[in-house]
Amino acid sequence: MSARPTGHEMEQAERVRQRPDFIRENRRRPDGKRYSPGELATVAGTSMQWLSEWRRSGLPGLEHTDRLRRFFGLTPGFFTADEHEALYEARQPVLQALKARADPLSRLRESGLVRPAARAPQMNPRQPTILAALPEMPITSGNPADQAVT
Repeated sequence: MSARPTGHEMEQAERVRQRPDFIRENRRRPDGKRYSPGELATVAGTSMQWLSEWRRSGLPGLEHTDRLRRFFGLTPGFFTADEHEALYEARQPVLQALKARADPLSRLRESGLVRPAARAPQMNPRQPTILAALPEMPITSGNPADQAVT
């Protein structure tokens, strides 16, 4: 006697089966093009035949899925997450990049330089760029005794 899969198990297997296509649709190469199935197989450290078997059976190898997950910066539960969870996680890098581009002074606010960041609307176009670089500038004094000899 073999146990029949439950509805939940069947749904999960279908989600796992669809994840390579989801990755191809939502993660792009540096040139903006989609990854080919062959490239996904290479990233996973396997063959196109294995990728085809994954899509047929919904039972990928853990080592191969872990390689894909790490390469694309996906969360550990990505391959079994429902559509909403997977889409949310897949879009996070894009959202973070857009937030950083929309507010170039966010690093100032995070580093405690709130007052200079608050003055940004009153500055000329060049000043916010200079101000945003402040947290990365080395702090040195003019006193030679304060500078370490290497």
